[in-house]
Amino acid sequence: MRKVGMLLLIIIVLAGCISTFEGNKPPEIRISTESDHIDYSVGLNYWDNAVYDRIDNFDAIMDSEMASQIQYVALGEVIEITFEKNQVPDEVRLYDYVLDEKGRPKYSSKEILQREIAIEDGTGSFILEGHMATMLSSSSDDYLSGKSIRGFKLICRWGEDECEYGFIIKSDAGMSEPGPETFRIGEMYATILEEVKYIELRNGMAGMSIKVEDRDAIDCIVDEISDVIGRMCPDQSDKVGWRYSIRCYGAKNDAWFELTYGVTSLHDKFRLGKVTDNIEREEPSLVTKSFILKSHSTLNFNHEF
Repeated sequence: MRKVGMLLLIIIVLAGCISTFEGNKPPEIRISTESDHIDYSVGLNYWDNAVYDRIDNFDAIMDSEMASQIQYVALGEVIEITFEKNQVPDEVRLYDYVLDEKGRPKYSSKEILQREIAIEDGTGSFILEGHMATMLSSSSDDYLSGKSIRGFKLICRWGEDECEYGFIIKSDAGMSEPGPETFRIGEMYATILEEVKYIELRNGMAGMSIKVEDRDAIDCIVDEISDVIGRMCPDQSDKVGWRYSIRCYGAKNDAWFELTYGVTSLHDKFRLGKVTDNIEREEPSLVTKSFILKSHSTLNFNHEF
């Protein structure tokens, strides 16, 4: 009887040490958008009382065939993560990175954002928001559609066991799509942009200005600034010391609006006198320096407009 009791005790102890996961591996997950699925890589951090030294998940993706199958996800879309067999972690943390073309973090650790995600009934989701660090690039190519590379690391813990799921997507630079308190320059000033009389480009630090009347040049600038997103902000007490500006004059009623950056703000003479707003995206910088110098070679702004 004593031997039977000891055997039963040993079985109970061993059962407590056996992983609840199939094959002692993290559960599989499914990452998807409304129209497609997203490939991922998984790596162990601490598992079954062991600490793992492994390849970074972003590197694993870029070194595999997944690198050629990275999906485009538009800002504002919902990304959904489902754990197979409802094996929900006790704790989850989601981190958002801006990556370079090799899948390496493009900026310092200060630019890594932690995103909120809650898992319920085996599934969690989050909205793909814009990342402020995507606006730090000095290359105009990085602002083209689909040129922003974002990496996500989902760290999951079950008791003492911890693993990391990583995935990479392509998206757009800038912040999220306009919400109730935001607006697009192209929509707010449509009547001016439909028929621009001329544009003034100014360098406040150097005291130089360019009057742009060439129609092709005007169209180029209008295309670049139409997608800028602004947010109403009546308090402009800190909006001083601008360095560069773009002012568009309409062909009718002497209406105009002006984007300034260095210190980013918006002013206009449009509807009811002067309106001043705060700008969330500095996309006027996309009007390329090379284009300005080619069209107006007598002035060098020494800055990428």
